[in-house]
Amino acid sequence: MKTMISNLPSELVEEILSRVPVKSMGAVRSTCKTWNSLSKDTSFTNKQIGKASAAREKEFVMIKKYSSVYLVSVNLYETHNNNNNNFDLSINRRGQLVTRKTSYQVCNISQVIYCDGLLLCVYRQINNSFVVWNPYWGQRRWIKHQKCIDMFAFGYEKPYRQHKNLDIEYGKPSVSLKGNTYWYARGVESRSFFLLCFDFTRERFGPRLALPFDSNVDCDLCLSKVREERLAVLMRRLDTLEMEIWVTNKIEPDEVSWSNFLKVDHMKLLTCFSVLTNFFIEEEKKIAVVFGEGYKRFEACMVGENGYFKRVDLRESADIQLYPFSYAL
Repeated sequence: MKTMISNLPSELVEEILSRVPVKSMGAVRSTCKTWNSLSKDTSFTNKQIGKASAAREKEFVMIKKYSSVYLVSVNLYETHNNNNNNFDLSINRRGQLVTRKTSYQVCNISQVIYCDGLLLCVYRQINNSFVVWNPYWGQRRWIKHQKCIDMFAFGYEKPYRQHKNLDIEYGKPSVSLKGNTYWYARGVESRSFFLLCFDFTRERFGPRLALPFDSNVDCDLCLSKVREERLAVLMRRLDTLEMEIWVTNKIEPDEVSWSNFLKVDHMKLLTCFSVLTNFFIEEEKKIAVVFGEGYKRFEACMVGENGYFKRVDLRESADIQLYPFSYAL
């Protein structure tokens, strides 16, 4: 006698569906109302994301120059164990956020922010409109903004996770973590770098937070995060070209402590980028994937302990330029 899947215990159905790849969840949600409701349950989502993490597959965002946003993925485990030191990496596109077009030109994406599973994409040519995209559910919501502001912060109020955006006339990229937004900044008089947080629950800025290195040196900085738990900062000195990555042990709007994750001083990485754009880290393998703009194309470099280094080609073509934003989804 055959057993219909609808007759299986709910716990078993949840376990089966949690093994479905995220890219195939659209078919699951469209099968029936029960599965659609299950796919939106927080515990189910966490279970599925946990299984995807165990498979060592990372997803991040790429921007097609001036127009579209793509969700792409890379298997870091396979990449790390590839014996070639210079190889091409096949980028698997998971989905695309379709852009709106004006009567004159394709819209220019000026900013992308990731927060709690949502992407906020800001467009310059549509009266400063922005769209909130849920890649997991495949849903989009366009919002028209009244002011002509070029930079936004995106977070949520605790404990109800009521999402909010903040208009800010400040040009540095932000990172959303635990509902709050963090920037690095530099004092006008002191010329020292520091970290600054906006608390969306209390709707106010916190005090200046110390960075874990000499904040007076000239350097390139990038912020990233380790899942939804910790903040990471990459610092590349402009005088010695040494690169350091630090990760927070504790991070709150008014308090922070750090531990060193990786220090790199070999010239392969330090000279392959003219501009650093973003990065993320893999704690288990103790490696960092650093994205940047080189002199001819966009690439990623994987670096680790004991001189480990691999260059990853992002396969730029003549009609597409990809700007990476390494948000682990």
